[in-house]
Amino acid sequence: MPHDRGDQLTTKKALEDPHDWSQWSDWIKLDVIQLPLIRGKRGAYVIATRSPLSRAGGTDVNGVLRVGESGNLGDRIESFIRCARGAYSSGHMAGVRFFRLRYSESFPVEALWVRWVNISSEGSPYAIEGAFLKNYSRAFKELPPLNYKYNWSNDK
Repeated sequence: MPHDRGDQLTTKKALEDPHDWSQWSDWIKLDVIQLPLIRGKRGAYVIATRSPLSRAGGTDVNGVLRVGESGNLGDRIESFIRCARGAYSSGHMAGVRFFRLRYSESFPVEALWVRWVNISSEGSPYAIEGAFLKNYSRAFKELPPLNYKYNWSNDK
């Protein structure tokens, strides 16, 4: 779909969902998630708007804001929620940035969604997060807005 920007003609492509969600949980509203069910579980998680967001390489149909990993998914997601609501000023830097940059004006915490993947004790949550971010950055030419680090040395 072409966009006229003065004398420049550009094309922005809308992507289908580039992620394989087959091993992941269903999307659950962040404000109703039952954290005790995933407390102590290891894995990776995604926090999203579930509304399309324009990215440098196309449209992210899920509106992913944050990809993370943890040895305790319940505690980590709870920490994001508390920081995103401004209850804590440390503990989850993506949550702190969400609050300080006033993301809630566009994406209220109550309107956010989360999904996760559990991994066995032999697996690496960091590797799952890294694989997701590698796939995301290749599809959209950038990281999700609340992610600020990625191990580029593994991106071959």
